[in-house]
Amino acid sequence: MKVTVLGLGYVGSVASAALARSGHEVLGLDIQRGVAEDLGKGRVVGFEPGLTELLEKGLESGRLQFAHVDDGDRGQAALVLVCVGTPSLSTGSANLTYVRSALQWAVEHEPNAVAVVMKSTVPPGTGLRLSTQYLEGTGIEYVSNPEFLREGNAVHDWAHPDRIVIGASTQRATDCVKELYGDVHA
Repeated sequence: MKVTVLGLGYVGSVASAALARSGHEVLGLDIQRGVAEDLGKGRVVGFEPGLTELLEKGLESGRLQFAHVDDGDRGQAALVLVCVGTPSLSTGSANLTYVRSALQWAVEHEPNAVAVVMKSTVPPGTGLRLSTQYLEGTGIEYVSNPEFLREGNAVHDWAHPDRIVIGASTQRATDCVKELYGDVHA
């Protein structure tokens, strides 16, 4: 399956490399050109055991590519994973600026996607509001698929989760996201 991953921090970089290992064709995109370029050369920022090797294998296989969000081949993905930051505002609530930008990007650049898959941490009820605001009438579904990755153990946690949570309103979207994890036992 073709997958676009928006945001290449530790969640997005691990998700990209792990999905490529599972046989999916993955395009990882970031707003920071240097981040995408480094990952495209197999260079990992920070410490994440196993990620460098996973990246190298994905890049060598041709199933994994990275680019700046304004570059890269688009319009082909079945799923768009949103892995962007949600930093806290001074009020303590989540800043959803990057999430909103990612949803807008998905609608504009991946109009044939089955679903936008939210991996970013968002407050309860956000999915319904964002779905109504950005996806209504587009044919793109909103799926909640929270990550449970521990920094420093993320590669291991992706391959050996104790649970995978998929929250979707249609069986079509659920089945599509379940396909991402076909080789993962949880």
